[in-house]
Amino acid sequence: MSIVRDNITEARKYAELGLQVIPLHHPNGIGCSCGRLGCKAIGKHPRLKQWQDKATDDVKTIEAWFEQWPEANVGIRLGPGSGVVDVEFDDEQGRATAARLLNGIKTPTY
Repeated sequence: MSIVRDNITEARKYAELGLQVIPLHHPNGIGCSCGRLGCKAIGKHPRLKQWQDKATDDVKTIEAWFEQWPEANVGIRLGPGSGVVDVEFDDEQGRATAARLLNGIKTPTY
């Protein structure tokens, strides 16, 4: 697994692909940038309320978010409103199951 160090560049790439981006909180060394003690989703939850309605592929909006929060992680809107589904697996058995279930479906990876 590689670590992305330039999240704004990655966010722009996603937007150029037509994916709707949303800024996420980030780990800050003592927990999550949201400031909640015991946060259960460190660095993985949206910074914006009503994020489903604010997710965008508009580069100017995305750049403004990352100017405001330069350390933000990058989220992508998934599900029915986006037409994008995320499939994850942790081992070869998962890879084989995904290959069987997604038989012939184009599954780009990035």
